[in-house]
Amino acid sequence: MNRLARIFWDLQIEDPMGLEEFCEAVRGGRYGAASPEEMAEFLGEVERAILENIELKLAESPHLAPLRQAKIDETQVLIGDLLRRYGPGGP
Repeated sequence: MNRLARIFWDLQIEDPMGLEEFCEAVRGGRYGAASPEEMAEFLGEVERAILENIELKLAESPHLAPLRQAKIDETQVLIGDLLRRYGPGGP
């Protein structure tokens, strides 16, 4: 697991913060130096975890199936935006 992912998931238990807020804190150095490549790796891990969770929730609650694609699209748009802003080639 990526160092940033460990920090992020630990924070979700102790003191939850949004993904964008976390990325901003990382950029500001709150959790040590992080390269754009490390940020991209972190965001990829988070995306995979969210997508797995969507599938898990659907297995538990099949009546949510109509929401599946919208939630996947929403997740991919969010991660794509964060990758453009915090990943390689970002500002």
